[in-house]
Amino acid sequence: MSSVADLDVYGTNVTDEARALAEAFWPGSLSIVVKASAAVPRLLARQDGTVALRVSASPVVAALLQVAKAPLICSGASVHGASAPVSFGQVSRRIVDAADIALDAGLGYEGEGFVTIVDCTAEEPRVLREGVYSREDVDEALGIETPLV
Repeated sequence: MSSVADLDVYGTNVTDEARALAEAFWPGSLSIVVKASAAVPRLLARQDGTVALRVSASPVVAALLQVAKAPLICSGASVHGASAPVSFGQVSRRIVDAADIALDAGLGYEGEGFVTIVDCTAEEPRVLREGVYSREDVDEALGIETPLV
């Protein structure tokens, strides 16, 4: 996605908390789980009808979005339990071999690391994974205490 406005394109019933997080942390390493709108193909939404959305701070991703004029569907390049790679050479060979396209965009940019994931589909937001942004960062942006699950 390329902007906070895309929350309403690819999400439905987007909460005020989801909007506040997007305004506070996008572009950046935060994925926000929302109910998927009809614009999200069923194949790309989870079985529960949700989707994780993010606006990357990468200038390479921004350029790709400009050319594609559509959102990118991608996975992170980290392996569970391992450090987040900051260069193409650090990406697991297993991930590169499984990808249709693997793009070496040079060294990572400041602030990169694991993406923080916040579920905004329940009555109260829940931090599913801490990453670059801690639960405390999320709490501060929302003005409430969120559970870490």
